[in-house]
Amino acid sequence: MFPHLFSPLALGPLRAANRIVVAPHSTNMAEGNRVSERQLAYYGDKARGGAGIVTIGGLRIHPTTVGGGLSITAHDDACVAGLTRLAAAVHDGGARVVGQLLHMGRQRSGGPTDWPMWAPSPIACPVMRELPHPVTLAEINELLACYACSTRYAREAGFDGVEIHAAHGYLPQQFLSPLANVRDDAYGGPLENRLRFLLEALAACLGEAGGLSVGVRISGDELVPGGLTLADMEEVAPRLVAAGAHYLSVSHSTYRGVSYGSMIPEMSWPAASFAHLAAGIREAIGAAVPVLTVGRILQPEQAEAILAAGKADGIVMARALIADPEWPRKAREGRAAEIRPCIGCNQGCAGNIHAGRSLRCLTNPVAGRELEWGGAAPATRPGRVVVVGAGPAGLEAAVTAAQRGHEVIVLERDTTPGGNARWAAELHGRSEFGGAVSYRLGLLAELGVELRYGVAAGAAAVLALRPDAVIVATGSQPAPPTLPGAVTVEAALADPLLVRGRVALVDEDGHVRGASAAEHLARLGHPLTLVTPLATAAADLPAMNFGPQLHRLAEAGVTVVTQRVPVRRDGALLLVRPTWGGPEEAVAADTVVMAGRRIPEAGLAAELSARAPGLTVRLAGDCVTPRTALQAIAEGHAAGRSV
Repeated sequence: MFPHLFSPLALGPLRAANRIVVAPHSTNMAEGNRVSERQLAYYGDKARGGAGIVTIGGLRIHPTTVGGGLSITAHDDACVAGLTRLAAAVHDGGARVVGQLLHMGRQRSGGPTDWPMWAPSPIACPVMRELPHPVTLAEINELLACYACSTRYAREAGFDGVEIHAAHGYLPQQFLSPLANVRDDAYGGPLENRLRFLLEALAACLGEAGGLSVGVRISGDELVPGGLTLADMEEVAPRLVAAGAHYLSVSHSTYRGVSYGSMIPEMSWPAASFAHLAAGIREAIGAAVPVLTVGRILQPEQAEAILAAGKADGIVMARALIADPEWPRKAREGRAAEIRPCIGCNQGCAGNIHAGRSLRCLTNPVAGRELEWGGAAPATRPGRVVVVGAGPAGLEAAVTAAQRGHEVIVLERDTTPGGNARWAAELHGRSEFGGAVSYRLGLLAELGVELRYGVAAGAAAVLALRPDAVIVATGSQPAPPTLPGAVTVEAALADPLLVRGRVALVDEDGHVRGASAAEHLARLGHPLTLVTPLATAAADLPAMNFGPQLHRLAEAGVTVVTQRVPVRRDGALLLVRPTWGGPEEAVAADTVVMAGRRIPEAGLAAELSARAPGLTVRLAGDCVTPRTALQAIAEGHAAGRSV
């Protein structure tokens, strides 16, 4: 099964058992810039899951690109001990290990160190907005020496390869791109000069590689006007091969506008949206060295089709293998239907990283918690566990408790499962969100868990089941609208007849509920104005999702009015006022829809505690306090482990 995917892969001197590559990605789990126990567990899990190669993302090659203590540095000899343990953890799991060498240039996140950003030219990154220091020739030589020593340290640590990160608008791509490089010396101007830094970095790495594979990750297209195109990169790629690169890993994008949002494409993007870039590069080099592809490749069938069509030689995946590290093993064993889905939400992976937190995953609550939660132990005293609520938290709690050997009964007052996740999956471009629910329903069916629908479970009904423990996951409900005649987002989605004519959607949520519902209603044909008290629509979305969501709002014809609060209705008008005070303004509104606060439903837990003081009762999800499915599922998992 999947013969191309599970055939051996050679990247120069590196030999891997299959063509599945764990993509380099940040974890924010280092401690004082050194490899932590959590990282050993995290990457070891990836290797044991069956991937052929595990790439360690973001080994920082110079102090100007460290940006804080959560990333691994590789530019001083004190890093070798930790890298040695990391290589051993991956090798012990059965995979090869490659270290990605990173300098972010003008795109270093934040600014927690005193170092200025270094870049080819004094042009600020459109996202970071800080003016960088243009590197001198002496500083260029310093950086090249760091590429060399980082390669040496990786070799001494037992790595199988290194990869120069020359994609995503980072330092080598900044030299290469006319959007970031306006130098007038040997490193600027024509393509030959703009490519010089990357070629010299490659030579520096090859000079210290010994028997290591040395690859280059490039953006096959910057996807922005005036930036590097696939045609440009088809000129660059043969020169990298001629200079000795053992393989090319083809990604896409840069830190600019919608291109930034496509870098880690969220669920509205079709699967394998960027495989054509790898195909173009592979053709340009005559398949002289292996070419790897990346970007929303989710299922083994998709990966196999790409390889069979000759578009690429290897498949690079980050989020799919965060969601399920055993993806490769399940695919190889004919269990692809059991793969836990990545839904492309970007909340726990890219969202957490850009917020300075450690990596997590909405669909896989163990990701990033392998030390604490890896391998749930069987229950010491299996008993009967009643879970009240079949939303994301309740379903995860039920799965976890049942896997540990408990008899589990799930009670749900609605006639269908999913809780607040149901409406999210019905919105335009968000159908994959339903995978977080359907995957767990499949597991519960296999585990023989009973789900009872249409049960409004009070304390008496729960206690009548004689439970040994109860997990309350009753969720939350939207607060009643504060404006007469207004309807909640949930009501508007449940009954389209409540929505007529021109719509004003008041978004106090700032996350998915408001912006996605506005897009959805507009695509149904309603002239729509989104009104928010925040500085922008979708303010709380993960950074990678923010730009695409604004683009889709504009595409759907949504008018966005920011920093305005609703005051009152006046016939077919909604009167609003600037958040910080000022005169009233009118917004046309035959219907007002509100994405406002939600109220936790925790009454059952209090009632149970009062009537059965000795009963083990756990709460999970929105009934604790309303947040997102990322927190709800993690809390459901913790509750299932605790009973």
